[in-house]
Amino acid sequence: SYLKIYILPFAFSKSQTFSPFGSNFDQLIYLFLTLSFGLYLCLPYIRRFTSGNMSLGKDGVFPVVTTVIVLIGSIVSLLLIFTLQKPNILPFETGFQTAFAAISQDTGRVVQGFLFGSGFGTYVTDFTRFKQAAFNLNPNLWNLYFFRSSSLVLELLATTGVLGLLSFCFLLYKMLRPRPLILPFLVASVLVLILPFSFLTITAFMMILALVSVLEATSGNKDFSETEIQLVAFQKGVLALSDNTSEKSSQKALPYGFLSAVIILLIILGLLSGRYVYSDYIFQKALVAASQNLGSQTYDLQSQAIRTFPNREAYHRIFSQTNLNLANNLAASVPQGSSPSAQTQQTIVALVQQSINSARAAAQLSPASSISWQNMAQIYRSLIGFGQNAENFAIVATQRAIALDPNNPQLYISLGGIFYQLQRWDDAIAQFQVAVRLKPDFANAYYNLGHALEEKGELALALQQYQAVRNLVSNNKESLEKINTEIEALEEKIGQAGGEAKDLGEAQNQPPLEVNQPSTQLPEQKPPVEIPEPQITVVPSKTPTPTPRR
Repeated sequence: SYLKIYILPFAFSKSQTFSPFGSNFDQLIYLFLTLSFGLYLCLPYIRRFTSGNMSLGKDGVFPVVTTVIVLIGSIVSLLLIFTLQKPNILPFETGFQTAFAAISQDTGRVVQGFLFGSGFGTYVTDFTRFKQAAFNLNPNLWNLYFFRSSSLVLELLATTGVLGLLSFCFLLYKMLRPRPLILPFLVASVLVLILPFSFLTITAFMMILALVSVLEATSGNKDFSETEIQLVAFQKGVLALSDNTSEKSSQKALPYGFLSAVIILLIILGLLSGRYVYSDYIFQKALVAASQNLGSQTYDLQSQAIRTFPNREAYHRIFSQTNLNLANNLAASVPQGSSPSAQTQQTIVALVQQSINSARAAAQLSPASSISWQNMAQIYRSLIGFGQNAENFAIVATQRAIALDPNNPQLYISLGGIFYQLQRWDDAIAQFQVAVRLKPDFANAYYNLGHALEEKGELALALQQYQAVRNLVSNNKESLEKINTEIEALEEKIGQAGGEAKDLGEAQNQPPLEVNQPSTQLPEQKPPVEIPEPQITVVPSKTPTPTPRR
């Protein structure tokens, strides 16, 4: 792939940065683990080679050749990471802070959180709930969600608690004590301390531990002895009456029964894993169809992926947006000034209902996910004027998202945008002020605050916000021209030029200036269509919603 030689026939694999691990960073960690084990196996042959014996022998060819291949793969992965696909890693300061907050500030489950954490695989909820407002000052990472901590150790502390971390450390200690310089284990131990691990790399790490144990046991190391597990049972029970003809068959019942149970378990796991992977394949085809604007095909493929493996929160979330977009496109196709046919109206309503149902399914599968509630809020906001009480449902869903991500300034802009759309200027101003306080260099927060103040009639205060925006976007030509035009218009309306705003510096990674509004908006419906309300699942929050300061 790096050399643009694409072997796999799938469309999504025809990319220079393609990796079956999902990212080249995870691939590199896996290759480092594999390389360390390969080098360990090659050490005897390397010593023989350096001593003057140029022959590897039959046993040495395979480990040496495969290790060289893995070494080349590691070098290529490093090149990709430093040139084409630089990874975003959570700063250690934030990872450390969120880990300790997750085990000490989880309201309603302090003891459980301290001992067992939030649950393996749930780090993104810890990150959103417990990150500090100072994280918003990072110009490159502030608007990203992190599903893994800064390192595996910090992630284990947050998601498995003190007991989980102590168990892991005990395992490392037991492996380290007999021979602390064994290469693959030493490399693996260092990596878990400084890098985040995916599920695949964690599996690789456990395989390294198992292989090291087997090698040490076969080499005679007494600290790695074999343990034999026996299943003991009374062949005829504690008290049994039977003739001797069944004795032979009863001796085979236990091993065959155990074997059958294992086979059934493997079949079930295999079927579930196969459905999981196949759903990914189908959904990938749906994304390709969406990129080609094939709406009907996208809908069908996403439906098929959800039916194949329904417990995927992200699938339901994306499917909800697909339904909403299809409904919006169908409504937009109706000529202006005319009413849609009964069949068209029925299809639009059915798509809207399916969009809401999918958004609710995503929130039910992952009730502690702020992302799911944000998606639901966007759905309801697009239905303001179309569905009954859509504005109230949008506000409730956004407030739930804020409770799960209280220091995210973009959520307060979204909530303020709903109030702005409803012409509730004071409520909108209050939310935009919270966004400004959480991220003092956020140009869009000042921009939306200025527009809300202008609509309310507080023109002088609005001008101050626009001047702050101009200061922050001074290195962005398009945004600078836009705000200068609005400042001139407002100064003309006031009748005098305003002074300069406080110097806030030039902010980086700023989104385009815009008054917050829904991404799609269905036409007004009279009377509004009845739509289901969001189902709120109460999730404890560390802190109440921040209050604005005027």
